[in-house]
Amino acid sequence: AEAERCWRASIAKGGQHAWVSAALANSLREQGKFDAAAAVANDPNNAMDIRSKVVLLMSLGRNDDAEALLAAAQNIDDGDIRLAIDYAILAERTQNWKQADVRWSVVCKRFPDMPDGYVGHANSLRQLMRQREANDLLRDVLERFPDNVRIHTEYATIAESIDMSEATDRWQQVSRAFPNEIAAYEGLSRCLQRLGRRAEAEATMLEALDRFPAAKSPWVRLAQIAQSAGDLESAETRWNAAIGRFPDAWEIAIEQAYGLEQQGRVAEARALLNNRVSAVTVPDVLLALARLEERHRDMHALQRVGLQLRTNFPAIPHGYVAEARAAAGLGEHAQAAQAAAELIRMFPDQPDGYVELARSQMVGGDYTGAAATWDDIERRFPAHPHIVDQLKHARLTLADNGVRL
Repeated sequence: AEAERCWRASIAKGGQHAWVSAALANSLREQGKFDAAAAVANDPNNAMDIRSKVVLLMSLGRNDDAEALLAAAQNIDDGDIRLAIDYAILAERTQNWKQADVRWSVVCKRFPDMPDGYVGHANSLRQLMRQREANDLLRDVLERFPDNVRIHTEYATIAESIDMSEATDRWQQVSRAFPNEIAAYEGLSRCLQRLGRRAEAEATMLEALDRFPAAKSPWVRLAQIAQSAGDLESAETRWNAAIGRFPDAWEIAIEQAYGLEQQGRVAEARALLNNRVSAVTVPDVLLALARLEERHRDMHALQRVGLQLRTNFPAIPHGYVAEARAAAGLGEHAQAAQAAAELIRMFPDQPDGYVELARSQMVGGDYTGAAATWDDIERRFPAHPHIVDQLKHARLTLADNGVRL
């Protein structure tokens, strides 16, 4: 709110630069004043306004609208790399890795002297399981950008899925070349742990702890290493130390809860997350709790968490999804279909509602209706990666019941 006041004062004094309007739009968005933010970021030919509006649309879950806006913007300012990068990043966020690969390739061709394009292109190749191509791409550009830490860290990360010993060597090189880059210590520790070298992995994170006293990740990694080794006493001591050091860090609570769940201590994990729910203003803790309840098939609990998500965070689909799945799991097929219909009404450009409707139809034995819904999903979202996988499973289930898509 104070930022909004300052930006408005700047505009009133004649500060009409595009970045001032963009900053005002962002401060309005952070306060949930979406209509006001959209009214400020309204110049269709201004790159900064376009970028602000894209962030706003994504905050509202309107990824398709953001996609259309950025697609049109690619021809507005041929020299603005930010719009081209945003276009590729949007494909990443929707996990459309084939499209991300295409868009990052375009960034590399249009802006060959910008390293971000190569990092993004390599990451998309890695997500498509084309690790060798990603490795070769970065190896070829390393000499051109010897001081770029992102290229070095991506090069080391890719090696983790090819050769763990080679990855360890690369992370050691990164840590020597960029001693102030915490990702180097995290990557090296991760590789050493996977190679069974726990003491070295812990020593690496202890060094990071000294070098980066304000960072959370060394504390979390030390607890995770002990937990993975079955050293539950050390793990609990370290988790408590991490929470004590960062009492407001809900991310640590989520990691700790997942570790407890992996040990079979589900009640403790649930209690830990429930204790954090009221203290944070982001949906992440509730999302973690919903995933836990769904994994352990506690549909009544999932229904309660879904209601909390929908009430507290109505601009995201996850609460509606949780309620639909809980109703289906409880055999309440009419309620599941109703929740899916509401999800479609609220988020017509996202596949979640259609998928939940198809699932509720299948669970309720309406295989003909489910087949029609899956056909509609395939038509609406042909390239969505999650849809492709779910369609394969749906085809098998429907075929077993005498229905074809």
